[in-house]
Formats: sequence, structure tokens, C-alpha cells
Amino acid sequence: MLGKIPDLIVGYLKGRPYWSVIEPFVVVALVWGTAQSLAFGLLASSSALNPTIGMFLTSYLSIRITIVAIGVVAILLILRQRKSSDPNAATGRIAVYWQANRRGIVYRALGIALVLAALGAGFIAYSPNRVSHITVRFASLPADARPEALAYLIYELNRRQRHWQYHVDFKPATVEELPSTASDDCGGRPQLCLAEFLADGRPFIAITRESLGGAYFAEHRGGVSVISTDKAGYEPLSVYEYLVYCLILQSIVIHLDLQGGLPADAFAPERLSRGGLFQFIPERQALKSSILAARLSPDEEALLLNTFGADYVATCAELLAMDWLYTDRVKGNLQRGFGVSLRSG
Repeated sequence: MLGKIPDLIVGYLKGRPYWSVIEPFVVVALVWGTAQSLAFGLLASSSALNPTIGMFLTSYLSIRITIVAIGVVAILLILRQRKSSDPNAATGRIAVYWQANRRGIVYRALGIALVLAALGAGFIAYSPNRVSHITVRFASLPADARPEALAYLIYELNRRQRHWQYHVDFKPATVEELPSTASDDCGGRPQLCLAEFLADGRPFIAITRESLGGAYFAEHRGGVSVISTDKAGYEPLSVYEYLVYCLILQSIVIHLDLQGGLPADAFAPERLSRGGLFQFIPERQALKSSILAARLSPDEEALLLNTFGADYVATCAELLAMDWLYTDRVKGNLQRGFGVSLRSG
């Protein structure tokens, strides 16, 4: 029944005296609605992304379709035919037509150029951003974490997505490496200060067994994060499950922060938690719940969708679920290559 509504509307309008004037705009409106419907269906068909209509209508996909529709309407208005002031224009001779209408032709050409420029600017403004590769430095791993086994899992993360790649640096590092001038400015956050020093301006994640002081699991600033295994409270989960989860989370945080999209209240202390990716975890032991039920909330999906695109959202959701970590191939490689056993998936 709903599919017949456009036909009923068009059938009604065709009988009106103004139909010839509005027909092109009605066609644009119908094409706009069809494109929106198809785009929503395509986005909703993703197994890892189930958008609401509200999420879709505020997404870059919907806005781009609307921008194109507005641009087409503007061009139609510019090209609306006006009666020539020279009767000889009817002869169809180009020179005569140009002489009679050159001012209108120039104005229309300039108008269309401006519309196309605005369309281009709109597409750029509502385009997903590309994300940066990230260096991971094993500053000081705990005794139960084998660096080569952790590196293998990081390479598996590289293998399973194409948006960003991790570069692994095995070289240990301590706060003693900090210059005295940098150490004086650490503000009680020496591990983060060390990570920023080691990053040298690159997107960077340091992994350490040292305490972060007031932070439970990780600290972040700009394009740099540091993850600590000190009293993280992830047992009986393995250190590998904990570190893989934290790496994915901190990568998303870095990508958002570099684009200015990280929510202002991300990880702000609060008593209640719904298990959101960017929520503060009020109890150390609640970390296991967050790892085992890792997900993107609807608000987080919408944020990542508009910042990095639908494929990035689907990729992050898949990586966070960590089903790939418990596949026979990955568990078998860990066991055979490194003597590491993971829990059953």
C-alpha cells in the first residue's frame, strides 16, 4: 500500500494545470526518496551494523543524497527556459542564439559552476575520514606475556582489517629514558609522558606492566595511549585477551581524538555503567564484563559512522567481539607456535 502512494500523488498532480512546471521537481523528489530508501537498506544489510532511521538520516550517506538532490533542483531552476527576446533565435543558428541570449547563458553557466562547487564542498565536508596507522611499543611486558605471541595477535588484527595497520616495536623502554626537562612536565603521569616521548609525533600505543597511578587500565592524550597490565583485574581471562581488547579500544580512541571527534565526556568518572565503549568502568573487576560483552552502543555507532564510514564501524564491531581470537586457526597457532592456551570460545 505504501508503495502506491507516490503513484497516487503523481496521478493527482498530472491533472493539475501547473503539472508541467513542477514535474521535474517531483521527479527529483521521487528519485531522492528512492535513493534514501536504497541507501538505508544497503546500510542495514550489514551484519555488524543495524542503524535506526534516525541514525541514517543524520549520517553522511543521507546528507550526501540530500545535497545532490538540492543541487539538481538548483540547476533545474537555473536552466528554466525563458522566452528569447530575439525572434531570430528560433532559427536555431548558434551565432544568432548566442547574440540574443549571451547574458543569460553566461549567468546560467556561472550559476551551475557555483552549484557544482557547492556540491563538491558538501561532499568533502560530509566524507568519512581516513584513519592513521599506529605504532605499538612493548615498553615492559608482564612475565606471563610472550612478546612474540602478542605480536602474532597484533599481526592478526592487521590481517583482518584494511583501515589501519599496527607497527610493532619490541624495544623495552623505561621512564629513565626521559630527558630531565620532559620528566619535570609529566604532571604525575610518567608512563603517559614516556609514551608521548617515544611516539615522536606519531599515533602510538605503549604497553607497560608499570602502574598508571590513578588510571585503572589505560591513559590517553591526543594521538598517544599507554596500556598497563598492573593490577588490571582481568583474571581469569588471559593477558592476551585483555591486551587485544585494550589495543582495539585505544586505537578507536586515538582515531577519534585525532579527528576531533572523541566525546568530551569520554571515560568521565560515573557510578552507573551500561557497558559502553567510552564509559568509565567504576570497578576494576567490571573490566571482564566489558571485555566479554564488548560492543558499540547506538550513539557510538552513529559517531563512528559519520566520522569514518560504515565499513569502519562494521570492522570495529567485529574486532571487538573477538570471535576471531577463538577460532581454531588462531588458537592453534598460539598453542603450536608459542605454547599459549586461550579459553574456549
